Amino acid sequence: MSNLQSTPSSSTTAKYDVFLNFRGEDTRDCFTCHLHSALQQKFLTFIDDGLEKGEGIWPTLKGAIEQSKISVVIFSKDYASSKWCLRELVEIMERKKMHNQIVVPVFYHVDPSDVRKQTGSFKASFDKHGNESQALCGCLSLFSNKESQEEVQKWREALTEASGLGGFDSSKTRPDTTLIGQIVKDIETKLMSENTPHDIKGLIGHERIKYIISLLCLDDVRTNVQIIGIWGMGGIGKTYIARAIFENISNQFEGVCFIENVRERLQNSAGLVSLQKEILSQVFKGKNLKLDGPIIPSIIKEILNRTGVLIVLDNVEDIDAYLPLENLVWGVDRLGIGSRIVIISRDKHVQQLCGVNDQNIFEVKGFKDQDALQLFCNCVFDKNCPPEDRMVLSNELINYSKGNPLALIVLGKSLYRKSKQELESVVNTLRTNLNRGIFDVLKISYDGLDYREKNIFLDIACFLKGQNRDYVEKILGDCHCSLSVLIHKSLITISNHRGTIQMHDLLEEMGREIVSIESPNNPGKRSWLWRQEDVQNTLKYDEGTSAVRGIVLDL
Repeated sequence: MSNLQSTPSSSTTAKYDVFLNFRGEDTRDCFTCHLHSALQQKFLTFIDDGLEKGEGIWPTLKGAIEQSKISVVIFSKDYASSKWCLRELVEIMERKKMHNQIVVPVFYHVDPSDVRKQTGSFKASFDKHGNESQALCGCLSLFSNKESQEEVQKWREALTEASGLGGFDSSKTRPDTTLIGQIVKDIETKLMSENTPHDIKGLIGHERIKYIISLLCLDDVRTNVQIIGIWGMGGIGKTYIARAIFENISNQFEGVCFIENVRERLQNSAGLVSLQKEILSQVFKGKNLKLDGPIIPSIIKEILNRTGVLIVLDNVEDIDAYLPLENLVWGVDRLGIGSRIVIISRDKHVQQLCGVNDQNIFEVKGFKDQDALQLFCNCVFDKNCPPEDRMVLSNELINYSKGNPLALIVLGKSLYRKSKQELESVVNTLRTNLNRGIFDVLKISYDGLDYREKNIFLDIACFLKGQNRDYVEKILGDCHCSLSVLIHKSLITISNHRGTIQMHDLLEEMGREIVSIESPNNPGKRSWLWRQEDVQNTLKYDEGTSAVRGIVLDL
């Protein structure tokens, strides 16, 4: 995974995901406004809206840059005419140099070479910073009567350096909505490489990934269809490993697809056909192929039969209760020579039913103590090891997490910047539960939510998982901030695809267990009813109470 960004190291706690650097008069009311809105859907974003320029604002801007993980610099026609933009840029590039902050340049209706060489409109702006005879000196400064040559030279160097970074050019990506979508996706990828197990080579393990790839026998293109399995408990990192493998090898196949949440999608009445359509859409890159039922046209069969494809199926559970893998991919023997299938499941028996040989099933185990400590400490303390006076507490907490990355991340983020006394309180809570498991560790984060955040978490776990964020906010009303809290505590995520709200299966199961415990023997007294049997009995016998927030009906 050489394309992953290195993890920014900073002695300052990150308060924001993204800092926006732009010239307001050029782009605030159009491009930047729309970009900021898109970023706010997923990330904590700093924008200097409403701040009056003046010396008193500089510490706020400087602090925001220092406390951001990524800076997005929007170069526009008159960008260089703003001394504030240039001063922020110098600070951003200094932050990149000293603390490895990620910088994403966007060239909006401006030639990157004009930025790099300070030609065109950028030359005109620099000329205005000086007088007619000496562009590097003269003119009033924000601080003194004259701008120094040294400061102007820093501006030039920052522009040259920033414009040399990989970024986005509006002349090559149109319209703006497409450009904004690509920027948001790029930032999400960069933040994922920082926040999810922090170093894929060090924590997930480069050798582990290489071994799984070796099971696919990619060197032997004459090999018939090969199926391998990735097996392990929920939250252990199966999907993350599969994604890393997919990104490494997908360019070796004529068609590829990565299908998430197979279990949930098969439960719907149109689940099989929907999944087959999704596989065809991804394999054939979105071409409109007609598929009205599980029997696919012979022409598509012929194409599949001569096409080497990579198919990754995530969260394949209880497949014997639904439909066999043969139906899902129209018969493994119908795929082209060299095709590979990866089955991801918590259940080893399911993988065996799918035709995976035991020697081709890779078990993902929990992190070793040192790796678990590093991941936990990155989430809690923003560094690889804890303060000396919290070492014992940290080791006890990671012991309860059993090396499970999801538990480490969720627990760690719930304890972010907490005092030693608060850590001790959590440890004491876990100590009192003799039958503690992963759910108990995850519930620590849930218990730290306020009343409204808890309700929204349960709403998502019981009903709204997979729904578009805008739709959820419309239903629940005024929940944008609460959703942001859940995102930053790693209790939910927003998918790249259509901005839907996603929640890990373990967290979903925990949420539903919390609701079930509200009234173990009388579902009508619970806040949510999602099992069809419970819904039918409650309505039939008029057992519902005012406690019910919502029911899920399968019509």
